[in-house]
Amino acid sequence: MAAQHMSLRSGHGSGSGCRAARVRHGHTQSVAPLAASWTSGAAAVTRLAPGCGAPPLAPARCPAPFSQQPSRASRAASVLARASDAAADAAPPQPPQPPAGAPYWRTHISRKPVLLQALYECLAGIKAGGPLPEQVDLAMVYVSSAYEQDFPLLVEALKQQVPGLRNVFGCTGFGIIGVDGEGAHEVEAASALSLTLARIPQAEVVVRHVDTADLPDGDAPPQCWSTLLGVPAFPECPLSFVVLADPTFGEVQDLLAGLDFAFPIATKIGGLSSSTPSFTGSTTATFAWSAATASPAAAAAAAAASPASSTSSTTGTSSAAGSSSASPSASASSPSPSPSSSASPSSPGSSTTSGGGMFTRGAAVLSLHGEVHMDLLIAQGCRPLTTTTWTVDKVAPGDPTRILALSAEGVARGRPLPALEAFQVELQSVLGGMTETQLRRTVSNLTVGVAPEGLKPAAELEPQDFLIRALRGFDAEQALVVGDYMRAGQRLRFMVRDKQGAQEDLTSHGLAFKRKQLQAMLMGGTGGGEGAAPPSQPFGMLVFTCNGRGSGLYGEDSYDARTLSTYVPVPVAGFQCNGEIGRVGNTTHLHGFTCAAGVLRLTNEVGAVPPPPGSAAGAAPSSTSSASSGPPAAAPAPPPQQPQPPSAPQQE
Repeated sequence: MAAQHMSLRSGHGSGSGCRAARVRHGHTQSVAPLAASWTSGAAAVTRLAPGCGAPPLAPARCPAPFSQQPSRASRAASVLARASDAAADAAPPQPPQPPAGAPYWRTHISRKPVLLQALYECLAGIKAGGPLPEQVDLAMVYVSSAYEQDFPLLVEALKQQVPGLRNVFGCTGFGIIGVDGEGAHEVEAASALSLTLARIPQAEVVVRHVDTADLPDGDAPPQCWSTLLGVPAFPECPLSFVVLADPTFGEVQDLLAGLDFAFPIATKIGGLSSSTPSFTGSTTATFAWSAATASPAAAAAAAAASPASSTSSTTGTSSAAGSSSASPSASASSPSPSPSSSASPSSPGSSTTSGGGMFTRGAAVLSLHGEVHMDLLIAQGCRPLTTTTWTVDKVAPGDPTRILALSAEGVARGRPLPALEAFQVELQSVLGGMTETQLRRTVSNLTVGVAPEGLKPAAELEPQDFLIRALRGFDAEQALVVGDYMRAGQRLRFMVRDKQGAQEDLTSHGLAFKRKQLQAMLMGGTGGGEGAAPPSQPFGMLVFTCNGRGSGLYGEDSYDARTLSTYVPVPVAGFQCNGEIGRVGNTTHLHGFTCAAGVLRLTNEVGAVPPPPGSAAGAAPSSTSSASSGPPAAAPAPPPQQPQPPSAPQQE
């Protein structure tokens, strides 16, 4: 066969973040029998960014020039105070509150054109479901880059408006995900702010900011990572991480590899912050602030004011600074393990504005440690071209991204074929019934799915088992060029990334989650049998989806968020990313074109106290944005005088 060069580029690169702009070009040649004649290859697929060609967004500014205000802090206090007074008169009656010990998790999204107005509308929407708890462990916020000028005001405004706030965590996004009375939304390329307030007595909440200088080296033991993030090196309870990194943070892969090394069984999810493109350029930012690490004086004051200040951790393990738990005194009284990594103004890369907490480089890391589990749904947006699973027989010496030979059971009697010939066999099996336009579209969206290590038979592999990597094309030596290092013996499938693939993949993950949930309910918990406690229900969900999906891919708004909400009907918050973080197999990867979701629930091991008959304890509030009463089964029964979380190593 004559040596040929065929360049195939998927609609989305992998591992380097999502692309927000794509424009389609047609093919002019075909492969032999169709593939052999293609010499120019599949053209690149790009797509116009959502909102391209539309009138520019109205600037997010207050009517009065900011320069005329006395100061940012006084302006924030003044605006919020006036809005607070106005809303107090119209506040609706408050519904019954969940029982003591149940997780408090409420979310609301606002489209107001000014950041402070949007923030207050979110607070009003959350408070409409009932008063805030005395201590709020976490304020998680995702904001549009339309509010760029007001970013430095955000953390300070949250501290003023949410008494007892312990941590702030979030970032900017091209599209903002949240819920209101009408359901889940993805607001793309427009002003939006999504706010979640949470109180989780069953877990410690730790927020840290890390930069290049903070990361331990590759030979560092787990204890170094434990000190950096303020969590136990060897946790005895579930541990989850949410990582929000700036796109310019080149060490994000090192951070993920370190987390996998130090905490191999912990769940990890997140994304790279993004922004809406503009003529003047947009700033991406992350937000990470902790009351316990903001200053020693503040930590001491918080400990003294805590009603549980006279108690200590029942585990004997000191709580990490920067954490929030049902025993705040334990965390506040211990020194910060790593001042350089705390979310304080003195941290590397931190904002120098009043209140601190805003960063334009590095990564914000949220840790949840305790009786809370995060179930992951990593939908990579692909469908298999066929069911054939190929085995890599040979890679190019010195360049493991080039695959020279492939083999498969039932194809050519199992003998190795040149990579291009193997691809021709694969393509021939799907040509029937496809028009030339469909063929070109399919080829231009081809990717490669790499199966995880293990002994799972090829016939049992499912699409979600594969790690998606870019198919870059074929070179003059008929070698298949992929966007990852390969080695002989690995298994792969040819995949297609398109609207149909994204919909099918997301649906399959949603159905798999519901199936697993139903099986657990029928078994009566992990232990099964009579008297076993039923599995707890989810109380919140985080969604980090690609900014190359959304309305540009589906032709409709909010598809990912609304679809996931049909399978997991809890408050959802997140954003559209420049790259998505999630685990496939036993490794955490940086993905592209992916929707990564984390579903939070109490573990089955937590003793449950059923709500009184007729009470609203186990039911979600009437507003979809305030389903914060958590799972139907309440948290463990607290002691009569001092509610405490279950005994657990203090990790976050």
